Amino acid sequence: MTRGLPGPQRPRKLLIVNHEPHSDGPSEGGDEVDGRVRRARELRQARRQQLLDAARRVFARRGYQETSLQDLLEEAGVARGTFYQHFSGKQGVFEALVGDFLDALGAALVRIDVASPTPPTVQLMANIDRILTLVYGNADLTRIFLHEAAGLDRELDDKLAEFDDRVLDMMTRSLKTGVELGIVRPGPLHLRAVFVLGAFKEAIRKEVLGEGHEPLPRAELARHIMDFFLRGLLV
Repeated sequence: MTRGLPGPQRPRKLLIVNHEPHSDGPSEGGDEVDGRVRRARELRQARRQQLLDAARRVFARRGYQETSLQDLLEEAGVARGTFYQHFSGKQGVFEALVGDFLDALGAALVRIDVASPTPPTVQLMANIDRILTLVYGNADLTRIFLHEAAGLDRELDDKLAEFDDRVLDMMTRSLKTGVELGIVRPGPLHLRAVFVLGAFKEAIRKEVLGEGHEPLPRAELARHIMDFFLRGLLV
């Protein structure tokens, strides 16, 4: 194939954003370009959240296995191409849901600060209250997290295990601090942290999700959990 001489071409429009201060003021059109970029980013984030909210409703209603990609598209009211701009498929949006929820739970856990004027027991109660506020306010996500996530995918299992390890490490450190302060009995602290985490999960499974009976009010469950942590079972 013979290439001829290039014909006349239209001048290309270059959008240049000047990030350095200029003595004559901002470059012409820079604010407009920045505004368009910001609006595009906000629109993309809003669309992603729309898809996540729709997926959360469908997964909570139908369960992961019974949910099809078409169910997700219909719930969100979007085309397949729009969905694939944000997620790789049904499993991708599910993993994003669980990941975001784990991040929120992790952010709600604050390490006990013995140097704080606030007593450790009050700080512990604040942790319990923050976690329960999240799970009571997101019962559908909590159900997905506890019932659907485990065993679905190796990468997701690793993420769940990593979260548990992080919580157990924080609990073990807190128990160690309690021993040093003389308010926790010495013993196998990591094993006790496992007991506490397991009891907490089961309390949420039964009381927040209301499996078999009416769920307890959040404040009452927090009080019972705190009482169990501090006093155990025996008189």
